[in-house]
Order: sequence, then C-alpha cells, then structure tokens
Amino acid sequence: MFRLSFLLFAFILVSCDDTIKSNDFYRDFKDNRWAFNHEVKFDVNISEGDELWLHFGHIYDYDYNMIPIELELSKPETNSEKITLIEELKLKNRSGEDAGDCLGDICDFYQKVNIESLEVGKYHLVLRNKSDLPYLPNVLGIGYQIRKPKK
Repeated sequence: MFRLSFLLFAFILVSCDDTIKSNDFYRDFKDNRWAFNHEVKFDVNISEGDELWLHFGHIYDYDYNMIPIELELSKPETNSEKITLIEELKLKNRSGEDAGDCLGDICDFYQKVNIESLEVGKYHLVLRNKSDLPYLPNVLGIGYQIRKPKK
C-alpha cells in the first residue's frame, strides 16, 4: 500500500507542469486514422510571450520519422490575414527511436511551433494532415498547448 501511494504521489509531482497555460486534444479519429486534409479546429487565447506547441498522440514505434502538419491561425474578431505554415513533426530522433514521451504503447510528442511572436488575442487554429498518404495510421490524437516560456 505504501509503495502504491508513493508511486501515485511521484506521478502527480512529475506530471505537474506549471508552464502549460491551456491545452486541448482531439481524439475522435475513426479507426485511429487521420485522413489527408481532415481539419481539426480549436480556439486559443494567446497572451504576451506565450508559445504555441503541437501535441501529437500515436502508437509506439510510429511508422514515419516525420509528418507534415499544416497549421492555420486567424484572428476572427479582426479579420486579419491568416498565418499558414507547414510544421514538420520530427517523431523520431537520429537513432530512430521515438522522440516523444512513451508509456507502454502510447506516445505523446510535443513540438514548439516555429512562429517568432503572435499578437495577443483570440485565434482560430486549424490543423491539417498534409502527408502524401490517404491517411496517417495509428494516430491517437492531435492538439495544442499554450505555454509560458521556461525561465
């Protein structure tokens, strides 16, 4: 019993990350397949200095080293120009191992989006699978995190 309590406490302590301000994760892919060009949409709030990170959930030992994700950001309230870019998620390290955090067969990969700075405000975020395949297999979900920079 003591061992179980200690492990639970250690897990809670490690899993608390005070840099994460908000997050959301879409996990409703039929048969864990993310179809080409299927849009996943979120509304996000950006404050001064915030960082936008992508979160990709997949099955351990993913089939591909890298996957291209199209990211589109727009500010609905100002009708400003959309920001569109392709973010290449590098799922494997140079040794060919999963670069994400894996527990058993489930992996969570996080990557900071390569945008210099965003204006403060509310954004509409759209993510699209832009691989050359009809679908990406073994996808558990896709999402985002808004983080404050580590000091």
